[in-house]
Amino acid sequence: MKSKALIVLLSLLFCIPLASESKVVIKGVDPSYANDRFTFYISDDPISNNPKVLAQCTVASDGKFSVSFDLAETVYSYIVLGIYKGFMYIEPNKEYNIQLPPKTEKTEADILNPFFEPTIFYVNVSNADPNELNTMIQKFDNVYEDYLANNFLALVRKAYRSGVDTVIELMEKPFVGSSNKYFNDYRYYQYAYLRHVAYQRDRQTVVQKYYEAKPVLYNNTAYTNLLNQLHKNYLSIEAATLNTDSLLFNQAYRTIFDPKASPTGDPLKEYIMLKALHDAFYEKIYPPDQLLVLLDSLSRFAAFPQSKRIALNIKSKVTALMENYSAPALALTTNDKKEVRFENFKGKFVYLNFSNSKNYTCRQDLELLKILYTKFDEVLEIVTVATDKNFDDMLKLANDRSYTWTIVHSNTQPDIIEKYQVRVFPTYFLINPEGNLVIANAPSPKEKFDEYFIEIWEAYRKNQVRIKSMGNNK
Repeated sequence: MKSKALIVLLSLLFCIPLASESKVVIKGVDPSYANDRFTFYISDDPISNNPKVLAQCTVASDGKFSVSFDLAETVYSYIVLGIYKGFMYIEPNKEYNIQLPPKTEKTEADILNPFFEPTIFYVNVSNADPNELNTMIQKFDNVYEDYLANNFLALVRKAYRSGVDTVIELMEKPFVGSSNKYFNDYRYYQYAYLRHVAYQRDRQTVVQKYYEAKPVLYNNTAYTNLLNQLHKNYLSIEAATLNTDSLLFNQAYRTIFDPKASPTGDPLKEYIMLKALHDAFYEKIYPPDQLLVLLDSLSRFAAFPQSKRIALNIKSKVTALMENYSAPALALTTNDKKEVRFENFKGKFVYLNFSNSKNYTCRQDLELLKILYTKFDEVLEIVTVATDKNFDDMLKLANDRSYTWTIVHSNTQPDIIEKYQVRVFPTYFLINPEGNLVIANAPSPKEKFDEYFIEIWEAYRKNQVRIKSMGNNK
Protein backbone atom coordinates (compact mmCIF):
# COMPACT_ATOMS: atom_id res chain seq x y z
CA MET A 1 0.00 0.00 0.00
CA LYS A 2 2.84 2.38 0.91
CA SER A 3 4.71 1.57 -2.32
CA LYS A 4 1.60 2.37 -4.37
CA ALA A 5 1.18 5.69 -2.56
CA LEU A 6 4.85 6.48 -3.20
CA ILE A 7 4.46 5.82 -6.93
CA VAL A 8 1.45 8.14 -7.08
CA LEU A 9 3.34 10.83 -5.14
CA LEU A 10 6.39 10.61 -7.41
CA SER A 11 4.22 10.77 -10.52
CA LEU A 12 2.61 13.99 -9.27
CA LEU A 13 5.90 15.58 -8.19
CA PHE A 14 7.69 14.85 -11.43
CA CYS A 15 4.68 15.25 -13.76
CA ILE A 16 4.88 11.66 -14.99
CA PRO A 17 1.66 9.70 -15.61
CA LEU A 18 1.63 6.13 -14.34
CA ALA A 19 3.03 4.40 -17.42
CA SER A 20 5.87 2.05 -18.20
CA GLU A 21 7.88 4.41 -20.41
CA SER A 22 7.74 7.89 -21.85
CA LYS A 23 7.55 8.53 -25.58
CA VAL A 24 6.42 12.16 -25.66
CA VAL A 25 7.89 15.13 -23.82
CA ILE A 26 6.32 18.60 -23.63
CA LYS A 27 8.38 21.26 -21.91
CA GLY A 28 9.01 24.97 -21.75
CA VAL A 29 9.56 27.91 -19.46
CA ASP A 30 7.33 30.86 -18.63
CA PRO A 31 7.74 32.54 -15.21
CA SER A 32 4.27 34.09 -15.47
CA TYR A 33 2.81 30.61 -14.85
CA ALA A 34 5.01 29.81 -11.83
CA ASN A 35 3.42 27.18 -9.53
CA ASP A 36 0.37 26.78 -11.80
CA ARG A 37 -1.02 23.37 -12.73
CA PHE A 38 -1.09 22.53 -16.46
CA THR A 39 -3.56 19.98 -17.80
CA PHE A 40 -3.41 18.81 -21.41
CA TYR A 41 -6.69 17.39 -22.68
CA ILE A 42 -7.89 15.44 -25.69
CA SER A 43 -11.41 14.58 -26.81
CA ASP A 44 -12.00 10.97 -25.77
CA ASP A 45 -13.82 10.40 -29.06
CA PRO A 46 -14.87 12.54 -32.06
CA ILE A 47 -18.64 12.24 -31.48
CA SER A 48 -19.22 12.99 -27.80
CA ASN A 49 -16.05 15.12 -27.57
CA ASN A 50 -15.94 14.34 -23.86
CA PRO A 51 -12.72 15.79 -22.41
CA LYS A 52 -10.06 13.33 -21.28
CA VAL A 53 -6.90 14.21 -19.39
CA LEU A 54 -3.82 13.39 -21.46
CA ALA A 55 -1.15 14.64 -19.05
CA GLN A 56 -0.65 17.02 -16.14
CA CYS A 57 2.25 18.81 -14.52
CA THR A 58 3.00 21.61 -12.07
CA VAL A 59 5.07 24.59 -13.21
CA ALA A 60 8.15 25.13 -11.05
CA SER A 61 8.71 28.37 -9.16
CA ASP A 62 11.16 29.51 -11.86
CA GLY A 63 8.57 28.91 -14.61
CA LYS A 64 10.03 25.68 -15.97
CA PHE A 65 7.67 22.81 -16.77
CA SER A 66 8.05 19.37 -18.30
CA VAL A 67 5.70 16.42 -18.70
CA SER A 68 6.31 13.04 -20.31
CA PHE A 69 3.81 10.34 -21.24
CA ASP A 70 3.12 7.39 -23.49
CA LEU A 71 1.20 7.93 -26.70
CA ALA A 72 0.15 5.28 -29.21
CA GLU A 73 -0.96 7.55 -32.07
CA THR A 74 -1.22 11.20 -33.09
CA VAL A 75 -3.80 13.24 -31.16
CA TYR A 76 -5.20 16.77 -31.20
CA SER A 77 -4.69 18.20 -27.73
CA TYR A 78 -5.70 21.39 -25.96
CA ILE A 79 -4.86 23.31 -22.81
CA VAL A 80 -6.94 25.95 -21.00
CA LEU A 81 -4.96 28.87 -19.58
CA GLY A 82 -7.06 31.66 -18.06
CA ILE A 83 -8.67 33.51 -20.96
CA TYR A 84 -6.88 31.30 -23.51
CA LYS A 85 -7.47 27.88 -25.01
CA GLY A 86 -4.53 26.49 -26.97
CA PHE A 87 -4.41 23.62 -29.47
CA MET A 88 -1.63 21.43 -30.81
CA TYR A 89 -1.12 18.10 -32.54
CA ILE A 90 1.02 15.64 -30.60
CA GLU A 91 2.80 12.71 -32.25
CA PRO A 92 4.38 9.67 -30.58
CA ASN A 93 8.13 9.72 -29.91
CA LYS A 94 8.42 13.51 -30.16
CA GLU A 95 9.77 16.22 -27.89
CA TYR A 96 8.03 19.60 -27.92
CA ASN A 97 9.47 22.85 -26.61
CA ILE A 98 6.42 25.06 -26.43
CA GLN A 99 5.82 28.77 -25.97
CA LEU A 100 2.66 30.09 -24.37
CA PRO A 101 1.03 33.51 -24.31
CA PRO A 102 1.72 35.57 -21.16
CA LYS A 103 -0.54 34.53 -18.32
CA THR A 104 -3.83 36.41 -18.38
CA GLU A 105 -6.40 35.36 -15.81
CA LYS A 106 -10.13 35.77 -16.31
CA THR A 107 -11.51 38.94 -14.78
CA GLU A 108 -14.35 38.76 -12.27
CA ALA A 109 -16.63 39.84 -15.14
CA ASP A 110 -15.37 36.94 -17.27
CA ILE A 111 -15.98 34.47 -14.45
CA LEU A 112 -19.52 35.71 -13.91
CA ASN A 113 -20.27 35.87 -17.65
CA PRO A 114 -22.21 32.71 -18.64
CA PHE A 115 -21.36 33.30 -22.31
CA PHE A 116 -17.61 33.78 -21.92
CA GLU A 117 -15.61 32.22 -24.76
CA PRO A 118 -11.83 31.72 -24.49
CA THR A 119 -9.40 33.25 -26.95
CA ILE A 120 -8.16 30.48 -29.24
CA PHE A 121 -4.48 30.12 -30.09
CA TYR A 122 -2.24 27.50 -31.65
CA VAL A 123 0.58 26.41 -29.38
CA ASN A 124 3.93 27.52 -30.77
CA VAL A 125 6.47 24.68 -30.97
CA SER A 126 9.81 26.49 -30.85
CA ASN A 127 11.93 23.47 -31.78
CA ALA A 128 9.78 22.52 -34.79
CA ASP A 129 11.40 21.95 -38.18
CA PRO A 130 9.58 22.58 -41.51
CA ASN A 131 8.34 18.98 -41.58
CA GLU A 132 6.90 18.98 -38.06
CA LEU A 133 3.17 18.20 -38.10
CA ASN A 134 1.94 21.40 -36.43
CA THR A 135 4.08 23.50 -38.77
CA MET A 136 2.80 21.74 -41.88
CA ILE A 137 -0.86 21.82 -40.84
CA GLN A 138 -0.72 25.52 -39.95
CA LYS A 139 0.98 26.30 -43.27
CA PHE A 140 -1.66 24.31 -45.15
CA ASP A 141 -4.59 25.70 -43.15
CA ASN A 142 -3.53 29.29 -43.72
CA VAL A 143 -3.97 28.82 -47.48
CA TYR A 144 -6.95 26.45 -47.25
CA GLU A 145 -9.02 28.52 -44.82
CA ASP A 146 -8.29 31.75 -46.64
CA TYR A 147 -9.49 30.23 -49.91
CA LEU A 148 -12.60 28.76 -48.29
CA ALA A 149 -13.52 32.00 -46.52
CA ASN A 150 -13.26 34.01 -49.75
CA ASN A 151 -14.81 31.49 -52.13
CA PHE A 152 -17.43 29.49 -50.24
CA LEU A 153 -20.44 31.02 -51.98
CA ALA A 154 -18.74 30.74 -55.37
CA LEU A 155 -18.10 27.03 -54.73
CA VAL A 156 -21.77 26.47 -53.92
CA ARG A 157 -23.09 28.47 -56.88
CA LYS A 158 -20.68 27.43 -59.63
CA ALA A 159 -20.20 23.75 -58.64
CA TYR A 160 -18.16 22.07 -61.42
CA ARG A 161 -17.40 25.47 -62.94
CA SER A 162 -15.77 26.70 -59.74
CA GLY A 163 -12.38 25.28 -60.73
CA VAL A 164 -11.96 23.69 -57.31
CA ASP A 165 -9.89 20.77 -58.63
CA THR A 166 -7.37 23.18 -60.13
CA VAL A 167 -7.17 25.01 -56.79
CA ILE A 168 -6.61 21.70 -54.99
CA GLU A 169 -3.72 20.89 -57.33
CA LEU A 170 -2.11 24.24 -56.50
CA MET A 171 -2.65 23.75 -52.76
CA GLU A 172 -1.08 20.31 -52.95
CA LYS A 173 2.15 21.31 -54.73
CA PRO A 174 4.11 22.44 -51.62
CA PHE A 175 3.34 19.16 -49.86
CA VAL A 176 3.97 16.59 -52.60
CA GLY A 177 6.26 13.92 -51.21
CA SER A 178 5.17 14.35 -47.59
CA SER A 179 5.77 11.14 -45.64
CA ASN A 180 3.62 12.07 -42.65
CA LYS A 181 0.57 9.79 -42.87
CA TYR A 182 -1.55 11.89 -40.51
CA PHE A 183 -0.88 15.01 -42.58
CA ASN A 184 -1.51 13.19 -45.85
CA ASP A 185 -4.86 11.91 -44.59
CA TYR A 186 -5.67 15.37 -43.22
CA ARG A 187 -5.19 17.01 -46.63
CA TYR A 188 -7.09 14.22 -48.39
CA TYR A 189 -10.23 14.83 -46.30
CA GLN A 190 -9.91 18.61 -46.40
CA TYR A 191 -9.91 18.36 -50.20
CA ALA A 192 -12.88 15.99 -49.98
CA TYR A 193 -14.77 18.68 -48.10
CA LEU A 194 -14.05 21.25 -50.83
CA ARG A 195 -15.33 18.86 -53.50
CA HIS A 196 -18.38 18.11 -51.37
CA VAL A 197 -19.20 21.81 -51.11
CA ALA A 198 -18.62 22.36 -54.84
CA TYR A 199 -20.05 19.37 -56.68
CA GLN A 200 -20.03 16.09 -54.76
CA ARG A 201 -23.22 16.97 -52.93
CA ASP A 202 -24.74 13.49 -52.53
CA ARG A 203 -23.86 12.14 -49.10
CA GLN A 204 -23.80 8.49 -50.10
CA THR A 205 -21.51 9.21 -53.03
CA VAL A 206 -19.04 10.98 -50.73
CA VAL A 207 -19.19 8.15 -48.20
CA GLN A 208 -18.58 5.53 -50.86
CA LYS A 209 -15.68 7.43 -52.41
CA TYR A 210 -13.85 8.56 -49.27
CA TYR A 211 -14.91 6.31 -46.41
CA GLU A 212 -16.10 2.84 -47.38
CA ALA A 213 -13.51 0.04 -47.35
CA LYS A 214 -11.04 2.32 -45.54
CA PRO A 215 -9.89 2.36 -41.91
CA VAL A 216 -11.86 4.58 -39.54
CA LEU A 217 -9.46 7.39 -38.55
CA TYR A 218 -10.89 8.23 -35.13
CA ASN A 219 -8.12 10.73 -34.31
CA ASN A 220 -7.82 12.55 -37.63
CA THR A 221 -9.72 15.82 -37.28
CA ALA A 222 -10.30 16.36 -41.02
CA TYR A 223 -11.62 12.81 -41.43
CA THR A 224 -14.07 13.03 -38.53
CA ASN A 225 -15.16 16.62 -39.20
CA LEU A 226 -16.38 15.73 -42.68
CA LEU A 227 -17.92 12.42 -41.60
CA ASN A 228 -19.77 14.13 -38.76
CA GLN A 229 -21.03 16.88 -41.03
CA LEU A 230 -22.28 14.38 -43.59
CA HIS A 231 -24.31 12.63 -40.90
CA LYS A 232 -25.50 15.56 -38.81
CA ASN A 233 -29.05 14.82 -37.57
CA TYR A 234 -28.88 11.76 -39.79
CA LEU A 235 -31.64 9.81 -38.10
CA SER A 236 -34.34 12.43 -38.41
CA ILE A 237 -33.32 13.46 -41.94
CA GLU A 238 -33.45 9.89 -43.22
CA ALA A 239 -36.57 9.07 -41.23
CA ALA A 240 -38.29 12.03 -42.90
CA THR A 241 -38.00 10.23 -46.23
CA LEU A 242 -39.95 7.31 -44.78
CA ASN A 243 -43.61 7.13 -43.84
CA THR A 244 -42.74 7.90 -40.23
CA ASP A 245 -46.33 8.77 -39.34
CA SER A 246 -46.99 5.06 -39.05
CA LEU A 247 -43.53 4.04 -37.82
CA LEU A 248 -42.39 3.85 -34.25
CA PHE A 249 -38.90 5.07 -33.41
CA ASN A 250 -37.30 1.62 -33.42
CA GLN A 251 -38.88 0.80 -36.77
CA ALA A 252 -37.53 4.01 -38.32
CA TYR A 253 -34.06 3.31 -36.90
CA ARG A 254 -34.01 -0.28 -38.17
CA THR A 255 -35.33 0.71 -41.56
CA ILE A 256 -32.57 3.26 -42.05
CA PHE A 257 -29.81 0.93 -40.94
CA ASP A 258 -31.19 -2.17 -42.68
CA PRO A 259 -31.51 -4.99 -40.14
CA LYS A 260 -30.78 -7.56 -42.87
CA ALA A 261 -27.25 -6.21 -43.13
CA SER A 262 -25.78 -6.59 -39.65
CA PRO A 263 -23.39 -3.81 -38.64
CA THR A 264 -21.15 -6.35 -36.95
CA GLY A 265 -17.70 -6.19 -38.48
CA ASP A 266 -18.21 -2.72 -39.99
CA PRO A 267 -16.69 0.03 -37.82
CA LEU A 268 -17.86 2.76 -40.21
CA LYS A 269 -21.48 1.69 -39.92
CA GLU A 270 -21.19 1.54 -36.13
CA TYR A 271 -19.69 5.03 -36.14
CA ILE A 272 -22.58 6.39 -38.22
CA MET A 273 -25.10 4.70 -35.91
CA LEU A 274 -23.48 6.32 -32.91
CA LYS A 275 -23.39 9.74 -34.57
CA ALA A 276 -27.10 9.40 -35.43
CA LEU A 277 -27.99 8.46 -31.85
CA HIS A 278 -25.89 11.27 -30.38
CA ASP A 279 -27.59 13.94 -32.49
CA ALA A 280 -31.04 12.46 -31.89
CA PHE A 281 -30.74 13.28 -28.17
CA TYR A 282 -30.41 16.97 -28.97
CA GLU A 283 -33.11 17.09 -31.63
CA LYS A 284 -35.66 16.10 -28.97
CA ILE A 285 -37.81 14.24 -31.50
CA TYR A 286 -37.48 10.69 -30.17
CA PRO A 287 -38.01 9.48 -26.58
CA PRO A 288 -34.69 9.56 -24.66
CA ASP A 289 -35.41 6.20 -23.01
CA GLN A 290 -35.55 4.48 -26.41
CA LEU A 291 -32.32 6.17 -27.49
CA LEU A 292 -30.64 5.01 -24.29
CA VAL A 293 -31.75 1.41 -24.90
CA LEU A 294 -30.05 1.50 -28.31
CA LEU A 295 -26.93 3.10 -26.83
CA ASP A 296 -26.75 0.40 -24.17
CA SER A 297 -27.05 -2.23 -26.89
CA LEU A 298 -24.15 -0.75 -28.85
CA SER A 299 -22.02 -0.37 -25.71
CA ARG A 300 -22.42 -4.10 -25.07
CA PHE A 301 -22.61 -5.69 -28.50
CA ALA A 302 -20.67 -3.45 -30.90
CA ALA A 303 -17.95 -5.36 -32.70
CA PHE A 304 -15.21 -2.79 -32.04
CA PRO A 305 -13.88 -1.49 -28.72
CA GLN A 306 -13.81 2.08 -30.09
CA SER A 307 -17.56 1.85 -30.77
CA LYS A 308 -18.24 0.55 -27.28
CA ARG A 309 -16.24 3.39 -25.75
CA ILE A 310 -18.03 6.00 -27.87
CA ALA A 311 -21.41 4.57 -26.87
CA LEU A 312 -20.48 4.80 -23.18
CA ASN A 313 -19.14 8.34 -23.65
CA ILE A 314 -22.33 9.47 -25.37
CA LYS A 315 -24.40 7.97 -22.57
CA SER A 316 -22.23 9.70 -19.99
CA LYS A 317 -22.63 13.01 -21.83
CA VAL A 318 -26.39 12.93 -22.43
CA THR A 319 -27.25 11.63 -18.96
CA ALA A 320 -24.78 13.91 -17.16
CA LEU A 321 -27.52 16.22 -15.94
CA MET A 322 -30.42 13.84 -16.43
CA GLU A 323 -32.34 13.15 -13.26
CA ASN A 324 -31.98 9.65 -11.77
CA TYR A 325 -28.63 9.12 -13.55
CA SER A 326 -25.15 9.47 -12.08
CA ALA A 327 -24.18 13.08 -11.45
CA PRO A 328 -20.91 14.25 -13.01
CA ALA A 329 -18.08 13.14 -10.75
CA LEU A 330 -16.53 15.46 -8.21
CA ALA A 331 -12.73 15.54 -7.94
CA LEU A 332 -12.20 18.75 -5.99
CA THR A 333 -9.69 19.67 -3.30
CA THR A 334 -10.21 21.76 -0.17
CA ASN A 335 -7.80 24.45 0.94
CA ASP A 336 -6.20 21.96 3.35
CA LYS A 337 -5.65 19.47 0.48
CA LYS A 338 -8.51 17.08 1.32
CA GLU A 339 -10.21 15.43 -1.66
CA VAL A 340 -13.92 16.08 -2.11
CA ARG A 341 -15.87 13.34 -3.86
CA PHE A 342 -19.47 12.18 -3.58
CA GLU A 343 -18.18 8.97 -1.99
CA ASN A 344 -16.99 11.04 0.97
CA PHE A 345 -20.59 11.73 1.96
CA LYS A 346 -21.87 8.17 2.15
CA GLY A 347 -25.45 7.96 3.35
CA LYS A 348 -26.11 11.68 2.81
CA PHE A 349 -27.73 13.80 0.15
CA VAL A 350 -25.48 16.50 -1.32
CA TYR A 351 -26.72 20.02 -2.02
CA LEU A 352 -24.10 21.09 -4.57
CA ASN A 353 -23.97 24.79 -5.36
CA PHE A 354 -21.81 27.09 -7.48
CA SER A 355 -21.23 30.48 -5.91
CA ASN A 356 -19.15 33.65 -6.04
CA SER A 357 -18.47 35.91 -3.08
CA LYS A 358 -18.69 39.01 -5.28
CA ASN A 359 -22.26 38.19 -6.32
CA TYR A 360 -24.95 39.79 -4.12
CA THR A 361 -27.47 36.96 -4.58
CA CYS A 362 -24.79 34.41 -3.74
CA ARG A 363 -23.95 36.23 -0.52
CA GLN A 364 -27.62 36.26 0.47
CA ASP A 365 -27.94 32.54 -0.26
CA LEU A 366 -24.81 31.69 1.71
CA GLU A 367 -26.50 33.05 4.83
CA LEU A 368 -29.53 30.84 4.13
CA LEU A 369 -27.28 27.84 3.49
CA LYS A 370 -25.92 28.33 6.99
CA ILE A 371 -29.44 27.82 8.36
CA LEU A 372 -30.04 24.78 6.12
CA TYR A 373 -26.79 23.16 7.19
CA THR A 374 -27.71 23.44 10.85
CA LYS A 375 -31.21 22.12 10.17
CA PHE A 376 -30.33 19.09 8.00
CA ASP A 377 -26.66 18.35 8.77
CA GLU A 378 -27.36 14.71 9.69
CA VAL A 379 -28.79 13.85 6.27
CA LEU A 380 -27.64 16.65 3.97
CA GLU A 381 -24.12 17.72 3.08
CA ILE A 382 -23.61 21.12 1.48
CA VAL A 383 -20.76 21.55 -1.00
CA THR A 384 -20.08 25.06 -2.28
CA VAL A 385 -17.88 25.39 -5.36
CA ALA A 386 -16.43 28.89 -5.26
CA THR A 387 -15.74 30.49 -8.63
CA ASP A 388 -13.94 33.53 -7.23
CA LYS A 389 -10.80 34.59 -9.06
CA ASN A 390 -9.08 34.66 -5.67
CA PHE A 391 -10.24 31.78 -3.46
CA ASP A 392 -9.04 33.69 -0.40
CA ASP A 393 -11.98 36.08 -0.87
CA MET A 394 -14.46 33.25 -0.34
CA LEU A 395 -12.42 31.72 2.49
CA LYS A 396 -12.35 35.05 4.32
CA LEU A 397 -16.10 35.44 3.94
CA ALA A 398 -16.63 31.87 5.17
CA ASN A 399 -14.40 32.46 8.17
CA ASP A 400 -15.99 35.81 9.03
CA ARG A 401 -19.53 34.41 8.73
CA SER A 402 -18.80 30.98 10.29
CA TYR A 403 -19.67 28.85 7.25
CA THR A 404 -18.58 25.40 8.35
CA TRP A 405 -19.69 23.22 5.46
CA THR A 406 -17.43 22.06 2.60
CA ILE A 407 -16.17 24.93 0.42
CA VAL A 408 -13.84 24.26 -2.50
CA HIS A 409 -12.41 26.25 -5.40
CA SER A 410 -13.46 25.49 -8.98
CA ASN A 411 -9.82 25.73 -10.13
CA THR A 412 -9.04 22.43 -8.39
CA GLN A 413 -11.24 20.72 -11.01
CA PRO A 414 -11.06 23.02 -14.07
CA ASP A 415 -13.79 21.25 -16.05
CA ILE A 416 -16.36 21.24 -13.23
CA ILE A 417 -18.22 24.34 -14.50
CA GLU A 418 -18.48 22.84 -17.98
CA LYS A 419 -19.53 19.43 -16.67
CA TYR A 420 -22.43 20.93 -14.75
CA GLN A 421 -23.21 23.41 -17.54
CA VAL A 422 -23.29 26.29 -15.06
CA ARG A 423 -24.32 29.53 -16.73
CA VAL A 424 -25.36 31.70 -13.78
CA PHE A 425 -24.44 32.06 -10.13
CA PRO A 426 -25.71 30.74 -7.84
CA THR A 427 -26.77 27.40 -9.35
CA TYR A 428 -27.89 24.36 -7.33
CA PHE A 429 -28.06 20.58 -7.74
CA LEU A 430 -29.35 17.88 -5.40
CA ILE A 431 -27.61 14.49 -5.47
CA ASN A 432 -28.79 11.43 -3.56
CA PRO A 433 -26.60 9.12 -1.41
CA GLU A 434 -26.05 6.82 -4.40
CA GLY A 435 -24.53 9.70 -6.39
CA ASN A 436 -27.52 10.09 -8.71
CA LEU A 437 -28.88 13.47 -9.66
CA VAL A 438 -32.26 14.09 -8.03
CA ILE A 439 -32.84 17.66 -9.21
CA ALA A 440 -30.85 19.57 -11.83
CA ASN A 441 -31.21 23.33 -11.33
CA ALA A 442 -32.59 22.64 -7.87
CA PRO A 443 -34.48 25.30 -5.92
CA SER A 444 -32.30 27.81 -4.09
CA PRO A 445 -32.62 28.21 -0.30
CA LYS A 446 -34.93 31.19 -0.76
CA GLU A 447 -37.12 29.12 -3.14
CA LYS A 448 -38.24 26.85 -0.29
CA PHE A 449 -35.62 24.18 -0.90
CA ASP A 450 -36.19 22.90 2.64
CA GLU A 451 -39.79 21.96 1.84
CA TYR A 452 -38.76 20.14 -1.35
CA PHE A 453 -35.98 18.33 0.49
CA ILE A 454 -38.21 17.11 3.33
CA GLU A 455 -40.53 15.46 0.79
CA ILE A 456 -37.60 13.94 -1.13
CA TRP A 457 -35.91 12.68 2.04
CA GLU A 458 -39.11 11.09 3.36
CA ALA A 459 -39.74 9.31 0.05
CA TYR A 460 -36.12 8.11 -0.04
CA ARG A 461 -36.23 6.89 3.57
CA LYS A 462 -39.45 4.95 3.00
CA ASN A 463 -38.02 3.37 -0.14
CA GLN A 464 -34.91 2.27 1.75
CA VAL A 465 -37.07 0.67 4.46
CA ARG A 466 -39.06 -1.14 1.74
CA ILE A 467 -35.91 -2.40 0.05
CA LYS A 468 -34.51 -3.63 3.36
CA SER A 469 -37.81 -5.33 4.20
CA MET A 470 -37.84 -7.12 0.84
CA GLY A 471 -34.29 -8.30 1.44
CA ASN A 472 -35.19 -9.69 4.87
CA ASN A 473 -38.16 -11.58 3.41
CA LYS A 474 -36.10 -13.46 0.87
